[in-house]
Amino acid sequence: MDTAHGKHHLVKMFKHHMHGVQIIVCLSINPNFMAMVTGHRRTRAYRHRFRLIDNAMCPCNKEDQTVDHLIYQCTLLHTNTELLRVNIQQSGNWPAGKLELITKHLKSFLTFTKSINFDEL
Repeated sequence: MDTAHGKHHLVKMFKHHMHGVQIIVCLSINPNFMAMVTGHRRTRAYRHRFRLIDNAMCPCNKEDQTVDHLIYQCTLLHTNTELLRVNIQQSGNWPAGKLELITKHLKSFLTFTKSINFDEL
């Protein structure tokens, strides 16, 4: 936890067995990453569902602000999404599904999620 900057990070260790080999990965998970993986808390669609805000429309005025919208369609995140796309296309295909983003392109997806300023969306 970085209390000096008001950021909370959960360090999570994942154990995965692949072809008889145990792989341990230690990740610093931030609230944006958790929101983008679960769809909970930070998106306008989620907050609207619980009547915490009046509407789910993204400030880009294209559609409701869902996780899919933020990753693939939001014009306010165009620069962020382009960086994600370029990184993924070095070793895979775009658009990548959400499961592929967190399994095959985790480092790029973590960078993307950290770049989102939900306070401005």
